[in-house]
Amino acid sequence: MDPLIGLGIAVLIMIMALRLAHQALQGLLDAAPQESTIKGVASVIEKVKGVKEIHKLRGRYCGAVIFLEIRVGVAEDLSVREGHAITEDIKEAIHEKFPRLRI
Repeated sequence: MDPLIGLGIAVLIMIMALRLAHQALQGLLDAAPQESTIKGVASVIEKVKGVKEIHKLRGRYCGAVIFLEIRVGVAEDLSVREGHAITEDIKEAIHEKFPRLRI
């Protein structure tokens, strides 16, 4: 009986080790975040005043942090200063909702 229990515990340890190794490799290999996270970020960006459209929104893990690459469309007649203010508003809105994200 003891060998069977030992075997069961060994199998559980192997399963846990494989799960941890999978998570670690995802972080090292720049895995993409879940689609729900990307959609949540997109909904936050769309609510920022001055944003007309989202051209590009990509994310990748680096350890426990998610890095984002965002390209948004704004009105053509805005000055650089106004466009920069919109990007700062986007960063602030994202960090309020998703503190682990970096832009």
